[in-house]
Amino acid sequence: MAKMPVAFQQQSVGIDVSKSELHCRHGLMSMDRVVELTTSKVFRNNRAGLRQLANWLSQLSRKYADISLSIVLEATGVYHQYLIYFLHKRGYEVCVSFPKSAKHYARSLTKTKNDQIDASILARMGLERNLPVWEKPNDEMVILKSLIRELSQLKEEKVRLKNRREAQEHTYLAHKSIAKRTKKRIKFIDKQIEQVKELILEQAEASLTIREAVKRIEKVKGLGKLTILTVIAETNGFALFTSIKQLCSYTGMDIVENQSGKKQGVTRISKVGNAQIRSALYMPAVSASKYNPELRAFYLRLLEKGKAKKQAIIAVARKLLTLIYALWKSGKVYQVNFSQKTV
Repeated sequence: MAKMPVAFQQQSVGIDVSKSELHCRHGLMSMDRVVELTTSKVFRNNRAGLRQLANWLSQLSRKYADISLSIVLEATGVYHQYLIYFLHKRGYEVCVSFPKSAKHYARSLTKTKNDQIDASILARMGLERNLPVWEKPNDEMVILKSLIRELSQLKEEKVRLKNRREAQEHTYLAHKSIAKRTKKRIKFIDKQIEQVKELILEQAEASLTIREAVKRIEKVKGLGKLTILTVIAETNGFALFTSIKQLCSYTGMDIVENQSGKKQGVTRISKVGNAQIRSALYMPAVSASKYNPELRAFYLRLLEKGKAKKQAIIAVARKLLTLIYALWKSGKVYQVNFSQKTV
């Protein structure tokens, strides 16, 4: 007796992105929710490779015309960005998985890791999970993020040059002109930092949505414009976030416990996530723990409970992140005890 054809209700393509290659895997889910992984392909991560990928996706869409196709990929530095816009422009439903989500999901399936397995895991995620669809950020947000990243790079470069200058000044028989040239480079970097800061503020001022939000949020003592703009730009205005827990996980500010039976290890933050946001919030947290009455009281309570000063500062930084998120999402003006009222 001939087998009845399997009816499928969903299809997904997982794409593992690297600098040079796109490892792709196609998967299907039957009406009784059985996952079947089918063909796999590898394309170059360049214009020619993207055209080949588009042709393959078009073939899949025609072959399974009665079911929609979703494409799942993991955010990997900058190498996935052109691909997302390429697929979005062609009308495909693109889902971008946060690295930590994909990592935890993969642990439940296999201990082995390579590009093809990663693509298979992403395809399976697209079939089994209800992933948020990627939304194209507006041009203002993209430009703002690029400027903020440049500012961060310039500051890092300045720190390296200052360390180098200090070493040069203590080097035996070093030529005096070496330190002078380093000082000139530091002055040049300082000028560029100020120029980029002005461009960031101009870009933010040009957007009514961002401008109004910053005015409301900067009423929180300890938060300055650049810190707020960094968080907003790095999260694309919290477009893919539906909870504070998810946001803390994305920034690496989620709590990791180390406890089993009688063992009581150190509780810390994961630090697996967006380092730009963590870095931007640290000094504002130091300031808020001194000058923001609400957050200073919170900081002191943590110290009384035996928390180390740095742990308490990180907790304040997480509170500031929560406040930015809540005020952006709610559209409300900050008031004392706002976090207790809304979060």
